[in-house]
Amino acid sequence: MIDVRNLRKSFGTLEVLKGIDLEVAAGDVAVLIGPSGCGKSTLLRCLNLLETPSAGRLEIAGRKLEFDGTTRVPERQQAEFRSATGMVFQNFNLFPHMTVLENVMSGPLLNGLKSKAEAKKLALALLDRVGLSQKTDLYPRQISGGQAQRVAIARALALEPKVMLFDEPTSALDPELVGEVLEVMQSLARDGTTMIVVTHEMGFAREVASKVVFMEGGHVLESGPPAEVLGAPRTERLRSFLSKVEH
Repeated sequence: MIDVRNLRKSFGTLEVLKGIDLEVAAGDVAVLIGPSGCGKSTLLRCLNLLETPSAGRLEIAGRKLEFDGTTRVPERQQAEFRSATGMVFQNFNLFPHMTVLENVMSGPLLNGLKSKAEAKKLALALLDRVGLSQKTDLYPRQISGGQAQRVAIARALALEPKVMLFDEPTSALDPELVGEVLEVMQSLARDGTTMIVVTHEMGFAREVASKVVFMEGGHVLESGPPAEVLGAPRTERLRSFLSKVEH
């Protein structure tokens, strides 16, 4: 489903991604872990072209792009490539002037994918799936952070992406609200949704991930099943990282 080869990203003279290779099979849940500033979120943003890679190759759901730092990808090709992914951010990014239902309907309508009736039917089904069927007429300011993040997940799913990308989806939430969002993500994983998740929730990584990727300084240092990467880390750097985040 996802094949990343020698992916690099620089901001001026600062090279943030230094030749990333990553494979994620259909239905897998890949969890990216590592210290702040190691490139996790930048990698995620490169996968749906919110950031344009400086070099390397991306393939998602059969769509391929190569980057050499000079050639600009046409807007239409970018949009087609991006349509394979749905992204959920740290801070929800809901439209404050739209109701919960309108937020979830907005993607299919703005992209001309469905009629208003079709978009509403899909949005109602997705809000029921994330446990918010009673909140359709409320505005983002009237719901909790956990509920807002679940709306954001439903909104991303409304575009019917092949891959879901989560950028630290629980980091902006009060601790007691984290569980309800992780529960929805676990449900998606059980249903076979292909996911890449940047998170510090090690319990989620252990229980839900099929692959854990540890990044440090723009490189992938370790990658493999959770039992292997988290249970028997090969590098002292990962052992040190886990000792800090799990205690």
